[in-house]
Amino acid sequence: MDVSRKRPHADNDLAPIAAKKRALTGANGSPVNGDTEPDEDPFGEKLEMFRKEAIYRRMKHYCREHERSKARIQELERRKNTCEAGLAAMSACWAQLVDTIKLIVKPNDVPQAKLQSAAIFDLTAHLQDTPPTQFTMALGETVNATQLLMDKFLQVEENRRATTLQKESFAECQRAQNECALLRSELNILKAKLADSESQKESYHNALIVAENRVERLQSATVRETEARKTQDKSKTHDEQKEDAVQSPVPAPREASSPLQTNGSHEAGEIEALEQKLRLREEKYNQLEVYAARLREEKNALELETKAPSLEFISETIHYKTLSHHTGHLEVLLDNKAAEISKLQDEIANLKATHKEAEETISRDTAQVISDYKLIIARRDQDNLRLREQREQANAELTERRARDSFKSSSLQEYKTLLDSNAERITILQSELRRTKAQMAATSRQEDLMAFFLAGNNDEAEYFNGLKASNAELESRVAALEQTLSRYDHDKPNIKAEADTLAQLAGVTAKLKAYERIVGPSPEISEDARELINELKKKEERLEQLRLLETEWKANEASLFSELEKLSTLWESLDRQLKSKVFDLANLEERLAKSSHDKAKSDNKYFAAMREKEAGDGTRKTQQRTIEKQGKVIDRLTDSDTHLRNQLSSLDKENAVIKKQIFVLKERLATLDKEGNEARALLDTERKRGQELHAMHAQHEEQTKATTKAASQKEEQMLAAKVALEKEVAQLRKKRKANELATDSTSSYRGNSDPDSEKLANLEALITCSTCREVNAFRSTIITKCMHTFCKSCIDARLATRQRKCPACNLAFGHADVHQFFFQ
Repeated sequence: MDVSRKRPHADNDLAPIAAKKRALTGANGSPVNGDTEPDEDPFGEKLEMFRKEAIYRRMKHYCREHERSKARIQELERRKNTCEAGLAAMSACWAQLVDTIKLIVKPNDVPQAKLQSAAIFDLTAHLQDTPPTQFTMALGETVNATQLLMDKFLQVEENRRATTLQKESFAECQRAQNECALLRSELNILKAKLADSESQKESYHNALIVAENRVERLQSATVRETEARKTQDKSKTHDEQKEDAVQSPVPAPREASSPLQTNGSHEAGEIEALEQKLRLREEKYNQLEVYAARLREEKNALELETKAPSLEFISETIHYKTLSHHTGHLEVLLDNKAAEISKLQDEIANLKATHKEAEETISRDTAQVISDYKLIIARRDQDNLRLREQREQANAELTERRARDSFKSSSLQEYKTLLDSNAERITILQSELRRTKAQMAATSRQEDLMAFFLAGNNDEAEYFNGLKASNAELESRVAALEQTLSRYDHDKPNIKAEADTLAQLAGVTAKLKAYERIVGPSPEISEDARELINELKKKEERLEQLRLLETEWKANEASLFSELEKLSTLWESLDRQLKSKVFDLANLEERLAKSSHDKAKSDNKYFAAMREKEAGDGTRKTQQRTIEKQGKVIDRLTDSDTHLRNQLSSLDKENAVIKKQIFVLKERLATLDKEGNEARALLDTERKRGQELHAMHAQHEEQTKATTKAASQKEEQMLAAKVALEKEVAQLRKKRKANELATDSTSSYRGNSDPDSEKLANLEALITCSTCREVNAFRSTIITKCMHTFCKSCIDARLATRQRKCPACNLAFGHADVHQFFFQ
C-alpha cells in the first residue's frame, strides 16, 4: 500500500488512547459513523467515501456482466455441440437417401439442373444469413427439375411402381412433406419473433443495467448528499441573484451547512414518479417472464427437431431434393463412365496388339542398330588405342626435352655466375694495375701522372692524348703571342728580347727559390755546404717521393677495402659453386641408380603385359565361343517369347470377360450392402432420437430447477429493493419537510455573514479544479514536473488533443508526469 494514503498518527503521544468501538454499517453495506459530531474535514471524508462507493458499484456491475457472459458462453457452447451432432446426423441421412435414389431411378432419365452443391450443403449460411425471400428464389431455380424428378419416379417399371406406391414409406413420405411445409412456415414466423425478442432483450438488458446502476446510486448516502448539495447550490445562487438585483451589488455570504441541507430535498412529484416507474417495471417484468416462457417452449421444440429430425422432415427439405437431383446426375455420369470404360477396354486391346507388333519391329531395329554401334565402338576403341600410344610417345618426348632444357638452363646459370665472378676479378685486377701505375709515378716523382692514375684512368694513351692537347694549346698560344710581338716589332724592336729575358728570369727565379729553400738566402757557399746542399736535394727528392707515396696510399686505401670485400664475395660464390657441383654429382649418381631401377621395373612390366596379353587372347577366344552359343539360345528364347505373347493375348481377352462378370456381381453386392446399411441407419436414427429426447428432458428439468431458484432469488432481491426504496421515499419525505422548515428558519438571517460558511467556501475552492471550475470537478491529478493539481477530465482532454502543457504555468508534460493523488 502507498505510504502517502495512510493516515498520520497523532502528534500528541501522551493523549489517552480511546477504546475501539464496533463499526456500524448502513443498508448498502457501507460503514456508518455513529458519532454525530462533525469531523475536522467532513467534505474530504465524504468525497473519499463517494469514490469508494462508485468503485464498488462499478465492480458489482462488472461482476454481474461477467456472470451473464459466462452463462451466455456456456449456452452457446452447448448449442454449438448440439448443432454439430445434428449436422453429422443429417449428413448421414443425405448419404442414405442418395443410395436409395440410385436403387430406384435410372440416371439417364434424371434431368440435369445447374446447382451449386457447395452452397446448398452449407447449412449454417442458409440458416443464419439467408432471409426467407432468398429461400424462395433458391427453391424457384429447382422447381422444374424437382417436378421432372417426381415424374420419373412415377414412370418407373410397373412392378416397381406398384411396390413403391403400396409401401408404408410412401404414405409416411407424404405426411413428412406436409409436416415439413408446416414446420417451414412456423420456422419463418419464429425467426421473425426471435429477431423481435432479441432486440427487445437487448433494450431490456440495457434498461436493466441503467436501473441497477441507479438503484446502487440511490442506495449510496454520499450520492444523495451530493445531489442534495447540487440542488441547494442552485437554489442558493438563484436567491442570491434575486437579492443582488433588488438590494445591493455586494454578494451575500453562504448559508451555514446544516444536516438537513446536506441531505438535500426531493419534491413530492418526483417521489410519485419513481413509484409509478417501479410499478410499471414490475408489470413489464411479469409480461416478459410470460413471453420468455413461451419462447423457451418454442425453442425447446425447435431444438428437439434440430437434434433428432424425422424422415418426413428430411425428405421435404431442399437439401434432400438437391441430393436426389445430384444422385440422378451422378447415375448418368456413372453410365457414361461405364460406356467409356468398355470403349477404353476395346481400345486397350487394340493398343496392346499394336504395341506387340511395334515392340517386335522395334526389337529387330534395335538389334540391327546395336550391331552397327558395336562396330562403330570397336573402330573407336582402335582409334583411341592408337591415339593413346601417340600421346604416350609425345609425353615421353616432352619429358626428355624438358630434362634437356632444365640442363641447359642450369648450365646457362653457371656460365652467368662464372662470367660475373670473372668480371669482378677483372675489375679487381684493373684496380690493382691502377694502384701499381700510381705507385710507379709516385716513385718517379711524377705528380701529374700519379693524379691521373688515382683518378681511375688506367690507359696511358689517354694521358698522352691529354698532354698532346695541352701542348697544342700552348703552341697555339705561343704562336699567337709571337704574332702579337711581331706586330709590335716596328714600334718597339726590343720587345721580343724583353719577352725572352722575362721568361729566362722566371726560370732563374724558380731555381733561386729552390736553392733558397734548401740553403737559405746567403750567397756564400763552402765545399761542405755544397755537399750538404746536394745531400739536402736528395733528401728533398726522397721527401717528395714519400709524400706522393703517402698520397697514393691514402687514395688507394678505400679501393683496397672494397676489393677485399669483393674477393670475399667471390670466394663465397666459388665455394657455393663447388658445393653445387658436388651435389650435382650426387644427384647424377642417384638418378643413374634410379634409372637402372626404373629400367628393371619397366622390363618386368613389359613381360607381365605380354603374359596378360596372351591370357587375354585365350579368354577372348573362349568368350567368342560362349557368345556364339548364347546367340543360338537367344534365338530359341525369342521363338518361345513370341509363342507366349500369343497365349497372353488370348488370356487377356478371357480376363476382360471375367472382369465384366465380376463388375456385375460387385454392383449386385453393393446394392445389397446399401439396403442393409439403410435399414441399420434407420434403426440408429430412431435410437438416437429416443436418446436425444431423454437427454433434452433431463436438461429441461435441470434448467427448470435452476430457473426457479434464480427467480426466487431475484424475487427476494426485488422485495428487499422495494422495501429499501419505500424506506428511502419515507426518509426523503421527512427530509423535505425538515428542509422546508429549515429554509423558513434561515431566511430571516440570510444577510448576516457566517464564518463557517466562508471557511467551507474557501475549502471548496481549494479542492475544486481551477481550470474548469465545475461543481464536482475536484482536484485528483497532479503533474510532477510543476506540482500543479487539476481534475482528471482537464488532464485527459489535454492528453487526448496532444496539447500537453500545464494550464497554470504552460510547462510541457507527458504521460509519465501525470499521477493521481488522494486527500487524507
